[in-house]
Amino acid sequence: MQVVHILSFGYSHDDAPADAHLVADLRDHFLNPAPHLPAHLTFPDTRVREHVLATSGIQALIQALTAAVDAMTTGPGTDDVILAVGCTGGEHRAPTVAHQVAELLRERGHTVDLIHRDLPKGTHDHSGEDKSDKGTPPDHQGSEEDAL
Repeated sequence: MQVVHILSFGYSHDDAPADAHLVADLRDHFLNPAPHLPAHLTFPDTRVREHVLATSGIQALIQALTAAVDAMTTGPGTDDVILAVGCTGGEHRAPTVAHQVAELLRERGHTVDLIHRDLPKGTHDHSGEDKSDKGTPPDHQGSEEDAL
């Protein structure tokens, strides 16, 4: 069975992986929510997710990316599918969108490996405080192991 690998990342850290089949660059089409949120907040904080998901066009993009990955896995190829979702720093838009696409694909029966490549490298002070939403299982944060 094919595995769908989803990588969220920040272009300020490095480019999209060369082996990605699909790349969604959110930088120019969806505003960075950082100026509208307290500086210490990043994904998976509920306020970050809600702000990103309320952005005009994001829901349509999530549906389109989900459909595109779904179509690629139903084609005749047997290789795993790699989706890379990038924004400027990889702390707000990209991990939120990647997480939502992963959830929808899992609901459709896909095996999904989700990695947030640049979330641990954030540009904000993460002072060791747990800012995650306790109701949401953790996604990968720079690891190769499936945490869900």
